[in-house]
Amino acid sequence: MTHKLIHTKDYLLVVDDSEIKEGDWCFLGETSLFNAKIGRVNKNVISDNGKNGLNFKKIIAHLPLNDSPILEGVDLLPTLEDEVEELAQSAFTHPDFGKYKIGSTAYYNGYKDGHNKAKEKYKYTNEDMLTIRNNLVTLLPTGDVTAWDMIQAISKYTKWFDNYVESLSQPELPTAFECEIQYFYMSSEYYYGTEAGWVKCDESQYESIRKEIPTCPLKKAHKETITPEGHTQWIGKYIY
Repeated sequence: MTHKLIHTKDYLLVVDDSEIKEGDWCFLGETSLFNAKIGRVNKNVISDNGKNGLNFKKIIAHLPLNDSPILEGVDLLPTLEDEVEELAQSAFTHPDFGKYKIGSTAYYNGYKDGHNKAKEKYKYTNEDMLTIRNNLVTLLPTGDVTAWDMIQAISKYTKWFDNYVESLSQPELPTAFECEIQYFYMSSEYYYGTEAGWVKCDESQYESIRKEIPTCPLKKAHKETITPEGHTQWIGKYIY
């Protein structure tokens, strides 16, 4: 299951249209009337949702950025460093590893450093340069203008240019998160050593039950782990 990520200055977010209850963390995208914001909603906000340009989405998972606080009660996404660690571990245990005639620590750390460097966006493309040029043409005044008009236009363009170049210089952020999925069927009695209730199965068993026993309740769920701090964290990989 793949979820699109919303980028804010302080968070990567996964949102959905599930029911919003009082105290839930929600995201309000930027509109003509409101700036984008994240917050816990109260009864008044819930009743107003869908009116006056409000369109809150429930936050179901997140990753704090820039040392931002965790949104308590909301599932976490893995840290971006964890992803690199996992990739390095995968390469480290690959059968081809034995052909490298270097120390294991050097190989492991070098893999991580190289991957992080590859994600940086310090080289500007032709498309980036066209954006810079086109925006200059758009922002500069035309016709009979005063010196003050020109000063304001240059100031506005300079601010945009600095922000744009800074954005190009930041490490690339993922666009989506692909979750690992767990499969379950409902057992109504003690069966094959398993108590009645939701029983975990693999995908092939899930599909087999779905076809052969259409009335059997089935469900899919995100695969999760618990962090040392006690937070629920999704398991999966980022997509760039």
